[in-house]
This record gives sequence, structure tokens and C-alpha cells, in this order.
Amino acid sequence: MSRLHILISSVLCLCISTVGWAQAQAPDQVQPMILAPGTVTMQQPSVNLSTDALVYVQVNSLGKLLSDIDGLAMSGLPLELLPEHIKPQLESPNPGMAMLGVMTMGMPLNPMMLEQMLGLDFSAPAGFAFYPSQGQPDFALFLPVKNHLSASGLLMNMIKPWNVNKIDQEGHQLFQVESGNPSLPPRLYIASLQNGILISSNATLCLRVLSYQGDGDPYITKQIAKITPDSDLSIVINTKPLMPMVDMLPRLRPQIDRSLDMMIQQANREIKPQQRVQFNNQLRWRFGITDINQVMYFGKSFTMGSFDTLLDELTIGLQQTRGLLLSIDLSPTHQTLVCDIDSDRHDKSALAQPIDMTKVKTALKELDLPWSQISVTGKQNKPGKSKLLVKWLTNIRNELVRHKVSTLLMDTCLDVYQKQHSPRQFEQLSDWTINSLLTYTPEQTPTQYPTLHAFFKSYDGLQNQPLHTSMRVMPRISDDVLDAHLQASADEKTSDYQASTDAWLALFEGARPQLSHSYSVLKNKISDQMNLYVQQTHIKSAFGLFGFNQHELISRRYLLASHTDSYTLLHDGTSTTSRLNHVLQSQTQVLDPVLEQILDGLPQGVSSFQCSRTLQSLPELLKYAGQIELLIHNEMNAYLQKIDKSIKTPGLSDAEINQMVAAIEDVPLLYQSIRFNTQTKELYATLPMGLAFPRPRVYPVINSLMADFTKYADQEGGLVYSSRMQGTEYQVRMTQDTRLLGRLIKSLGDAVAKRYLHAEDPMAKVTEDFIAPLDGNDQFQEVYYNLMWEFLLSDPQIERGFWDAMSEGLPLGQAKPKNNHRVVDVYFMDTADGSIYVDKSDQLPPVTAPSGKDGVRAFVFSCGDCGDESSRFVGWLETYTHEAKKAIMTPVAADNGVDNYELIENGHMVADPASKKWVKVNSEAGFKIMDQIQNKCGNNAPKPCFPGR
Repeated sequence: MSRLHILISSVLCLCISTVGWAQAQAPDQVQPMILAPGTVTMQQPSVNLSTDALVYVQVNSLGKLLSDIDGLAMSGLPLELLPEHIKPQLESPNPGMAMLGVMTMGMPLNPMMLEQMLGLDFSAPAGFAFYPSQGQPDFALFLPVKNHLSASGLLMNMIKPWNVNKIDQEGHQLFQVESGNPSLPPRLYIASLQNGILISSNATLCLRVLSYQGDGDPYITKQIAKITPDSDLSIVINTKPLMPMVDMLPRLRPQIDRSLDMMIQQANREIKPQQRVQFNNQLRWRFGITDINQVMYFGKSFTMGSFDTLLDELTIGLQQTRGLLLSIDLSPTHQTLVCDIDSDRHDKSALAQPIDMTKVKTALKELDLPWSQISVTGKQNKPGKSKLLVKWLTNIRNELVRHKVSTLLMDTCLDVYQKQHSPRQFEQLSDWTINSLLTYTPEQTPTQYPTLHAFFKSYDGLQNQPLHTSMRVMPRISDDVLDAHLQASADEKTSDYQASTDAWLALFEGARPQLSHSYSVLKNKISDQMNLYVQQTHIKSAFGLFGFNQHELISRRYLLASHTDSYTLLHDGTSTTSRLNHVLQSQTQVLDPVLEQILDGLPQGVSSFQCSRTLQSLPELLKYAGQIELLIHNEMNAYLQKIDKSIKTPGLSDAEINQMVAAIEDVPLLYQSIRFNTQTKELYATLPMGLAFPRPRVYPVINSLMADFTKYADQEGGLVYSSRMQGTEYQVRMTQDTRLLGRLIKSLGDAVAKRYLHAEDPMAKVTEDFIAPLDGNDQFQEVYYNLMWEFLLSDPQIERGFWDAMSEGLPLGQAKPKNNHRVVDVYFMDTADGSIYVDKSDQLPPVTAPSGKDGVRAFVFSCGDCGDESSRFVGWLETYTHEAKKAIMTPVAADNGVDNYELIENGHMVADPASKKWVKVNSEAGFKIMDQIQNKCGNNAPKPCFPGR
């Protein structure tokens, strides 16, 4: 059950418990708390509760909040998985609430019934305020109420009081309640209002709220007034109550200073005179520091300078920041989070300028630019120096001066930072910039290749194709402006690195640079419309321990630049022009309706926004996998037809048929053997893991299960992020469209339930869709086999584990193969005399050799024809330890499978035929033994040899 369902269920259980509150109340001796409508009316909770509040939380409507949670939860619930007696409740306006009501109470619920049971007013706002105070912080909670008697039962069950007293203060009647609920404060004060209930942890606070006649905190009331009716939950943080606590922080400085002095004194007492001399000598020789006390006081200066910086930033920040607003809308389709920070500390020069959305829309309409991952930014100003970093370094330097420690290091840091150039960005060149993230797209589909091998070969150059590149679009700028921008960026980087190097060399006398950096830009004209900029980073080493060795590294990044009549396009990080040419050749078209809706939904005056839609690519990925599957099926069918045609050719001898089969080109990579079904008189193939072919295709089944999701994939889903500056408020807004995610979960669950769970024979339906009749069946005669798979699967453990795992789920009538690997003749070596003999592959070495001694597996190769005995040689020997062999032959239990695996892995041994020194296969020495055969045949690869072949 999802968290949303648990939340609704908890609320329902609370409602159920309040129906019989009189029977479920605390012990008999506790006076019941029966509330009646009071004389005071709470007009606006944000006004009465906000004074001196640090945090104020408001639920605009309990009814809307529950309805939104209900809709959000139901949007991803597979309805076909529900019991039949629950399904009629799905027609309710609030199906989740009705369904859980039937499950818990035996009757459907709706917001009106829930409102009556709780006694609350679901249409009015509820407010909670948190107040800082000495000792435990205080709070006040206002709940809007329609029926005070029902609400009394709700409170009795929530608080579980063990003592209730009525008190009269300042003309108001309060209930002083000793709480028995450990999650609540031990004492609560409750007042009944005309339209609600007030609960507080402090009697004075409760009375102040009841008698309040002011306008409330100006910041909190202003923020709450901005909230739209769509918002479910609002949280306002007010910084003003924190100022008294911030004013106390400077008192900590002398305490920290004294504590650090005491630590230094203690360290000096613990250092022996001889140790001090050694420390000082090392510091003087290595760093030019005369005394270890300088190191200690440098650490103290760093700590105190950091404290001063943090204190100053915190104090000024809180003085100039009025607060923060979080507004949350839990709509069933689009959830929105809005964060407003109201402060005079915002550096407007560092923020992007507002975007002209009309011009951005026009650009997106005219250019066929992928927009599933897109961002748009207004013009950026050149960033200045960080005032915080300069202040931090300066404060540390001041502390060093106070403690009479050398300031050379801090002076160097400040000097280097002040001389550094701010990095240049393309967003500084135009009023707005569109940045689209492009993903790698193969030029051809898998079904356009004749074989799987040809398809894989087409990916030989994949390492040269980046998975992601970015394409920028901006209002047209001249080549001269772009040239100057890139050249200035390279020159500034080179200058900054050289200045930094010179400063550090001056700091450490006698030092010399170990690396040198330089940056440059090359420009090549590809065509009349396109230029290629090559941005180079040149790194040169200048060191050597036993001789001077110089190394150079040149890193190049390509940037393609082109122009239309209105726009400049920059494609970064690619070596091909195809994607840029495609955008240049695009014609004016209608703006995508989904993108247009996103752009129209953005607030006015946004300076940047991003749109991300990741689920939309899932259907294409599945389609691509389905095309690979279709390619495998087509290739296997064609190969079986060719073999069948060769076998059925009249008048040919077995040798001639074998010769025809051997001459067939494009042998499928995945086929392991060809077998003849004596019952149907047809050929079939076996694949790795004992799978048989022909077999049903998987993609059509998956595609049908996800049909509803695929239909709406281009119309729904996505995350939109935007930011803007309004006066002194910086606003961040995030909207998540969860319709597509909910549809994926819901439609896939429904489709699986309809296809399998509701079928007459679910397992038979699964078998029909995913399992071939001859899977794991090796009883029929083997006609041909693929030597590659025999070589790769020579270890019988490889396939045995698959069928051991699958045996419990096989359909009735389909037996697990007794021995899924094929038994053939292979070479063994008699350890008594080193002679080679032939035996069966289903025997695990060591075996009993003709001499009576151990026989081990011998892997034989040839540089020419395997039929020529003189050209054959033994590449390596293989055996198992006694423990590993026993583990392989013993069925693996569920509780010790990992141990058996490690035992087998450590006991699988290999040896060079000359030395016969055994080492583990999975080791560096084992890899070296098996790799050395590559040098036996010159430039040719050695061929594996098998007896009789």
C-alpha cells in the first residue's frame, strides 16, 4: 500500500474511533471534555496566530487536501487488482476514500460524512504556529469546527487525557489537559471558539490569541494573502523572532577564543623539548616555518576567521531577509511547489534578466529542436567576485595579524583570487539562450541489418559518438562577436593559470612549475553556413626523478557554429554536422501543443526555466529492443531454412550435405546447436541457457501491455522548473506532471491482471507468451553445433544453474533437463606421462586417466589445420580441487549458494602445460597463462581444436 493510502487510512481509522468516543475515552474518573461553541470567532488564523511566530503553517481547506490526496493516490492504482466488491466504489467522486471506508468500516465514505464524523469544517483554513521561547518552544493550533461535540471526541482520542480541569482566566474558559499521548506535550490548553478549537502549549499564549485585536505579523499575513485557492499547504518562515537569538551569538566568540588558547597551551605542555626541536627543524626545512606554535596559531586564526565570517553573514542575512514562503499544491495531475525568498541580499546583477517568451516561442516554432530536455535562460551579466570568499580570506588574515603569524599565504590567496577573470558564458552574448540536450540516436534501425553480427559491427564507432550533446540557440550574433568571446575566454584562462603559478612560485622559494597550461582556439570554415571552433587545452609536464622527461597532453573540444537569418546555433561536443544540418533545414511549423501549454503556464517575468521529460523515451527504448529481437528471429529463421533446404536436397551424401551447411555464410551468433525433432520432423535451434527456437516474441506482448501508456507518452508527464525576481523576492517554482507516471503504473497493472491473473489458466498464458515448448529439452538428436558456444560453455556449471533456478516455475508436462549441456568428445591429458587422450565433456577433471592416475582437461589449439597433428599444441590445462568438484556435483541449497560459488571459484584451476603449476583461473597468473597462446601463431589467431573435427 502506498504512503498516500496509509495516510488516508490513518485519517479514516481516526474517524472511526471518534464515533464512539464516550466509550473509548480515558478512565472513568477523568472528567470528559465536552466542548460547546464559544463567544470568540477566529476570522483569519494567519492574523491571530502569526504575531511573534517563527513558523506558520496553514491548510487552506482540509476537504480539498483530502480530495487531492485521494485523486493522486487513485491515479496510479491498478483497478483490475481490486476485489470485485470494492470496484463499485470507483464511481464515487472520491473513490479512494469510499474504497478505504468499505475496507475498514464496511461502508463507503465521502468528505461530507468524514466532516460530520470528525466535527471539523473542511471548507475553512486550519492554522498552526510555532513560537521560540526559553526552554521548550510553544505552539498554537487552530482547527475549524462545525460540530463541537464530535470534535470533542476527536480530541479525547488524540490526547488520551488522564486529567482535565476547567479554568477561567481573563474572561475566557480554558480546559487544562494533562496529556497521556507521549508524542504530545504533557500539558495542553484548549479553548472553544464560535467557529473552531484552539489548542496551545501555553496558557498565556492561548489567551493572547483569543483576545488579539491587531493585524498580525506583516510578513506572514502578506505571504498568506498571496496564496492562490489551488494551494493545499502553505509554510511561512519568519526571521524576525530569530534576531534576539542571533544577537546572543557574539557572546560565544570569547569562549571559543579562550578554548582554543587552552588547547594550544595543553599541546605545548605535552610536546617534549626534543620533539619540539625535531618538529621545528622539519617545519623550517620543508615550509620555512620557524616554530610549531605558528602552525597552531594559524589553525586558531582559521577557526576564528571562519566564525567571524559565518556570524557576520548570518547576522546581516537575517537582518536583510524577511522570510521564506513554501506553497504546495497536491493536485492529482500536476503537483506544484513554490518557494519565495524575500531578502535585500539578492545580488540582482548575478541573476539572469527576464526572458521575452514571445521571441522564444517563435524560435521553438521555427526550429525543429528536441525539447524533452530543454532550458532557457535570459541574458547573464558577467559574474563578479564572491564577496563572501573575499570576506572569509580577509577575516583569517586579520586573525593572523592579531596572533603575529605570517600572512604571506593569505596575501597570496587574496591576490590570486582578485586577479582571476570571471568565466565567460555564451548566455552573456544575447538576450536569451535556448539549450537543448540531444541524446545519441542511431542512424539505422536494427531491422535494416541482415544479421546480429552486422548490427553489432555498426557500433564500432560508437565510442566516437557522445551520448549527450548540447545545442544552443540564441538571437543572431556576428562571427566577430563569437570569435572574440572564445578567444578572450582562452586568453583569460591562460593568463589566470600563469598568474596563479607565478604567485605560488614566489611563495615557495626555489620551487619550479611541474605543469604548464595554455588554452587556444582554432577556427575552421566547413561551409558557407558553418564554422568549426576547436577549443584546445595544452598541458605540458616538466619534471623527472632520474632524468628529464617531458609529456604533453592536448585536449580538444569541438564547437559547431552556424547562423540562420534570425538565430545563431551552437552545437557543442560533437564531431558530426548531421544534427545541426537537420535543425538548419527545418521549416516553420506549429509549436507542439504540450510545449505551448508549458510555456503559457510559466509565471510572468521568468529569468530561466527548464523542462525535463524522461518517461517519454521509454516507448522508443522498448521499440528499439523489439527491433533487435525481431532481427534475431529473422536471422535464426533464415538460417534454419537454409539448413533445412540443404538437408532436403535430393541425391546428396552426408558429406556433401555437411559441406553445404558449412558453406552457409552469416552463422547466427546466438545459436548453440541445431537439433531434429523426430516427432514433428522439423529442425529447431537451441540458444544459450537452454532456450529453444522458434519461440514467441516478447516485444509484442510487452507493447500490448503498455499500449495505453504509449498512446499518451507524448502528451503527458514532465517536470518544469522556473525562477524569477519580483522586487525583493526571488521565486522558484517546480511543477511535476504525474499523469504519465500514474498511467504507467495503473495501465500496466491493469493489463497484466487482464491478460494473466484473470485468465482461465494464468500459468498457461505465461507459457504461451514467454516459453517455447522445447525450452530446456535436449532429448532430440543434435545435427549441427556452434563451436564458439561449446568453447565458452565448457564449464557445466554455467547452464545448470539457470535450470535449477527455473525448475520450480516450469509448466506441467515440461521437465527440467537432466543435463542441459551437450556431451561431446574433448581432449584430456594423463598426468602420469603427459599423453593426450579423448574422453567425454560431461566429466569434471580430475578424472581417472588410462594410466590410473589423474586426467585433466587439455585445451588444444592449432595455427593451421586442426587435422594436422603436427600443428596442434596444448594451450593450457584445467582441473578442479576435490572440494570444488564436490560442490559442483552437489545440488546448491538456498542457504549456502554463495558459499558454494566462492568454493567453486577458488577451486577452479589452470596450469601451463610445460610447468604444470596450478593457479586459480580467476587470477592475474591464470589470465596470463590463457592469454599467452595469442603469441603462438604470429599475426593469426589460434584455432580451438576438438576431436574428430
